[in-house]
Amino acid sequence: MGGKNKQRTKGNVRPSSSGRAAELLARERGAVPGFVGFGSSSHDLGYVPAVYGTDEMDNLVDADFRMVLRKLSKRDTITKLKAVQEFGTMCTERESEIVKGVLPYWPRIYCKISMDHDRRVREATGQAFEQLILKVKRNLAPYLKSIMGYWLIAQCDTYSPVASAANVAFQAAFPTSKQPEALAFCKEEILNILQDNLLKETPETLSDPQSVPEEEREAKYVRVVTCSLLALKKLLTLLPGPEIDTLEENLTQLISQNKFWKYSKHTTPQIRGALFEEVATFCQRTPELIQTQATRACSAVLLNIDDTDPVVCPALWEAVLYILTNIKKDTDFLVNMLYSVLHCCDSNEEKRRILDHISKMDLKWSTLLQIIHKACADEAKFEATSDWLKGEVLGEKLVKLAEDLCAIGLNRISTLESSHSDSWALISLELSQHVQKHSLLQKLNNACFAGIQSLVGQIGTDFGEGTFLHSSALWVKNQILNSTVGVKSLQVLISSVCSLVENLIKTNPPSSHIMEKFVECLTPSDSEWKMMRQALPPQWLKRPLLNGRLSLNCQYHCMDVWRFRSSVKIPSHLCAAALLGQVILIMLESESINEVDKLNLVGAECTVVEVLYSLQWCEEIEVLPAVVSEFFGMLQEMNITNERISKESGKLFNVLETLFSRSMQSGSLWTLTLAKYPETKAVSSSDLKKLYGTIESFFPLTEQNLCTIQGLSPFLFKEEKELLMNYCTAELLKWEDTDITSIHGGYGHLAVIHCCLKSGATGDQEMLMEVLRTVMEWRNLKEDVFLFNFNLKEASPSLLVFNVQIIRFICWLIRRSPPFMTDSQWDFILCSMLAWLESASENTTSYWNPWAQVFVCQTCNLVTALSEFFTGPAPDLLEKLPVNLMSEWKEFFTEGVHSLLLPLFVKITEEFSETDDPLFPLPVLKAVGDALTYIPVQQLTQNNLQPKFVAGQKTNLPDKLQTLLNTITPLLLFKARHVQISVYYILHKVMPQLPEFDNENDNTKSDDEEEEEPCLSPPAALMAILGATEELLDDILGSVQVGEFAVVQPLSEEYCCILGYLLTWKLILTFFKASSSHLRVQYSHYLRKTKCLHKLLFHLFRLMPDNPVYPGQTAEPGSKETRTFFTEDLHLSVLKTEYLPSEIAHLACSVYYITLKDLPAMVRLWWKGQEKRVFNTVDKFTSKYVSNVLSCQEISSVQTSTQTFENMTVKARSTTREVIATYSVEDIFIELVVQLPQNYPLGSISVESGRRVGIAVQQWRNWMLQLSTYLTHQNGSIMEGLALWKNNVDKRFEGVEDCMICYSVIHGSNYSLPKFSDFILTTVISQCRASGLSLNLWLSLAPRVYRPFSFILQFAR
Repeated sequence: MGGKNKQRTKGNVRPSSSGRAAELLARERGAVPGFVGFGSSSHDLGYVPAVYGTDEMDNLVDADFRMVLRKLSKRDTITKLKAVQEFGTMCTERESEIVKGVLPYWPRIYCKISMDHDRRVREATGQAFEQLILKVKRNLAPYLKSIMGYWLIAQCDTYSPVASAANVAFQAAFPTSKQPEALAFCKEEILNILQDNLLKETPETLSDPQSVPEEEREAKYVRVVTCSLLALKKLLTLLPGPEIDTLEENLTQLISQNKFWKYSKHTTPQIRGALFEEVATFCQRTPELIQTQATRACSAVLLNIDDTDPVVCPALWEAVLYILTNIKKDTDFLVNMLYSVLHCCDSNEEKRRILDHISKMDLKWSTLLQIIHKACADEAKFEATSDWLKGEVLGEKLVKLAEDLCAIGLNRISTLESSHSDSWALISLELSQHVQKHSLLQKLNNACFAGIQSLVGQIGTDFGEGTFLHSSALWVKNQILNSTVGVKSLQVLISSVCSLVENLIKTNPPSSHIMEKFVECLTPSDSEWKMMRQALPPQWLKRPLLNGRLSLNCQYHCMDVWRFRSSVKIPSHLCAAALLGQVILIMLESESINEVDKLNLVGAECTVVEVLYSLQWCEEIEVLPAVVSEFFGMLQEMNITNERISKESGKLFNVLETLFSRSMQSGSLWTLTLAKYPETKAVSSSDLKKLYGTIESFFPLTEQNLCTIQGLSPFLFKEEKELLMNYCTAELLKWEDTDITSIHGGYGHLAVIHCCLKSGATGDQEMLMEVLRTVMEWRNLKEDVFLFNFNLKEASPSLLVFNVQIIRFICWLIRRSPPFMTDSQWDFILCSMLAWLESASENTTSYWNPWAQVFVCQTCNLVTALSEFFTGPAPDLLEKLPVNLMSEWKEFFTEGVHSLLLPLFVKITEEFSETDDPLFPLPVLKAVGDALTYIPVQQLTQNNLQPKFVAGQKTNLPDKLQTLLNTITPLLLFKARHVQISVYYILHKVMPQLPEFDNENDNTKSDDEEEEEPCLSPPAALMAILGATEELLDDILGSVQVGEFAVVQPLSEEYCCILGYLLTWKLILTFFKASSSHLRVQYSHYLRKTKCLHKLLFHLFRLMPDNPVYPGQTAEPGSKETRTFFTEDLHLSVLKTEYLPSEIAHLACSVYYITLKDLPAMVRLWWKGQEKRVFNTVDKFTSKYVSNVLSCQEISSVQTSTQTFENMTVKARSTTREVIATYSVEDIFIELVVQLPQNYPLGSISVESGRRVGIAVQQWRNWMLQLSTYLTHQNGSIMEGLALWKNNVDKRFEGVEDCMICYSVIHGSNYSLPKFSDFILTTVISQCRASGLSLNLWLSLAPRVYRPFSFILQFAR
């Protein structure tokens, strides 16, 4: 096969078969009959062949033409100019048949050089084209469609001689009467080229940025855009009407693009002028089409009438006339016209005079306010009108409106007449989110409230219906009840109303109650509050249901209810609570209002508890929608918090009593609000007891009473809890007379017992065992209420919460009272657990339901509790357990549990892949993942997952292990942190098992047998994760310098990507550490070859903080060194998230620490190859935070090592970072000192001589060099190096000569043993090593077949 770099035989000018075929077709067709413009009918349009490059020129092309065409492809301008001139001359002089041979190659060349930056080349191209046309005439027809678009652009060239030459050529080809038909024939191809030029091309795509200067690229782009706009105008002008209609879809696509209309604002006058010419042409030729883009067309033309550039003005005003003729105007248009006129003014003073004149005109208020709105929405417009906005004329106008408002209020009109409706626009503007400029906002405030002060200061003024204050209160109340505001609007609304209240407080006489009446009118009624509470989305239920703070068995909401609908509006209850909460706080904190008047505030106490209710609702939502999250942030900024409200309201109102009453009446969120109150205000158990009197007041149990008990249980006296438990236990024993799944039956009383136990009650052991025996009776006599192998879709809420409550009680018993349970009770617990788990695993389609989620989560929590208990029970506890309990758990139940959990974990991630979906079962995955962290290794190696293999994947692993990796490993990138952590713990268990399979297949597997160094890849599934994330990390961290700290938003997509990447590396390093020394070398070669480790180190030094101090430290007198991420172990928890903000940083430090510890040579090699800044950054950071920790650990590992050597002792000195090895045999004594550097392990380890007796100097130096080389260039520990050194010394004293192949021939770059690919040489080496003989002795005794290779081996020595 011919490669592109293959040398071409000299003189081989015969084209490829495809080129010959195309030319043959063209020759056979000859002149295309029926081509319009050449005197024939238009039915047969002929064949247009592909365009071919000059490298495939037919041998029929004249040799001189071939040479010229090649020159036309050169970059040099002079060469191209001379070539195109020569081409024109040759077209004139040569025979027509010779010239025709050029036609297949001309379109490609013309399309290129007609767009050349040099205008001389473009002009000469047009002239040469004319000569070609005159010679070939109608033979040009097959190539016309591929050339016409660029030809038309050339006719509109901004350099007149170029345009003239192209037009002359066009006239030579087509008579004037035939030109429209010629363009119609090619109209679609022309329009496609023009659209690409106008919408897609950029200076960089039109010219090569590598070879063309920026100024030249920009100039060419401006010319091409200008010419394309003018070419489009010419096309529309020349095409017949019916032909234009056929282009309607393409033209609509063009003018509907924002980029097309943005040319009206282009900095280049030529482009703006061409655009306006085009708009005028559209108005003339396609008026219906331009009507569809009326808004854009009006804005593009009429907002630019201030353009004074002489190049632009003629086209602009022509377009203005056509726009005004074809399109209708509106108020918004007039305002935009005004700003265009202002833009033409030379000074701000001139602009102010125009605006002052307009302000004095008898305009509608809506028009004037629209001018103000425009000014506030745009920085440039605000700058242009700033003098007017601050001026007296507008101020007087606004004060006049304030006077109108006062008159309306004083006249007590019952309804606002239409003539006064515009006056409310001032308030609308005042309360609008669009007014963001401080000066204007202050002016509106002053104008509005100057009138209000005047109004409330009038003697005899009251709060009658229809007055201004009454109407204002109703208007504001209507805004919040109908939930028509966004966050910014609400913020301004609250600010304005609060300002009004403050003014009322200041101006209101003590004897008047206008302010109180205003607040009363503003406050919703009880029924309105209830309606707004019911309208709140029910998503708040999930958290308290899942964590057991509430036990509700109400009917399900449908699936759609649990999805938050996207909205920019805030729920009305939140709006009302925020506004009225701030108003009440202002009044309660005001010193101008006495306590009696504060107590008389109608509805104030009700408002306070409603505000607390709203805050609790926001707190319970697990993932706040964007608008609610922004709203909650606004509350924090305004300091509308539980603490502030509880503090101020608690002085006057009995908020606790009101909350208790609401909880006993309604339960649910009122209970959570009640439970929150004692946390923010000091409430004693005695205060609570005053509310309920005796525990009997809670019975008989209702859902509301049960919720209240659950909410208050943490704050009750211990004695009260014990009484509640005794009462409920007594009721449980009478279960035969009740419905055990009802609240007033077994379920409710068991829930009370559990919440008391959970909140600190101890409970009598006999009583607890009695409760357990009762539950077992239910199991024997009422098995149908236990969800064993049950379809959860058919389970009612009462059945689900009943089973959940039993599971919670059992979990508490396992953690607190295992010694007291009998064999039968353990059997009941274990068998029930397995049956519940089967139900949970078979009903994943029900996981959208919060009640089903609670059931599954609690079942998994039961598995976790049992796993924790059986993992490591205390010896004294083991004696009290049933005899066979431990063996039954390990041999039967463990397998049953995890054979369900592992496939369930995979199934959930497959069925619920969108983590942003509100129905995503996040709590379930957390619980399942947490339970799976206890899965035994045997369950993983013998898993029951569906087989999964990847084509072309190299592996030595058994099928089940490979399936596990291929199935589980991709979840390291799942967009949910707890899934990633769970997967890490699962895979971490099997990592140490994997290298042994490469050991077993070491002779057959190598990733690249042709390489000098054999290398092996770590598990392919893990390397695939690195491959998928490395580029993403480059994008995320690419702008961060090495040594800078990249802050990653917790739980964001970037966070999950980085987390998955770092966890993958922890697994790879675990795998590496578990491998044998010779496999480590091959894995190291692979990591170095793929540069994976190099990329990791660069990423780590962007993720590790410059000061990696462990969070939450307090200064302690006499404390030792500050704790850092390198001194403290990393504990990744599936459930706990308290260290989430520092998790990535700590994980990065952990990976760096392990990498330095297990791959020191590779890190050292990377470090030494870095430029100076990176080199110093890495050295400084490592020396300061890591070296001391690693050195201490290395020294400690020597001190605590249980490894012993015959004839050698090893000691370590932590203070001097030294390891001393002493070798003695008979009368020989050797001492060797290994010194760790200050920047260990980046710096080289030094090996120094201690005392030596009976060893030659050269031998001694060889051994020292050997140990130093190993410690510096191999990824091994000091103890491993000493073991190798001792092995050499032992052999030397046994009379064995040094074998340089085995121990001393070090690779030039990686210091490992070289690879001999020949099988016999490999055998020689391996047998030499195995025999322990010297090389010469072994060769003399070896089979004759090996002796011919002795010279090679001797050469290697």
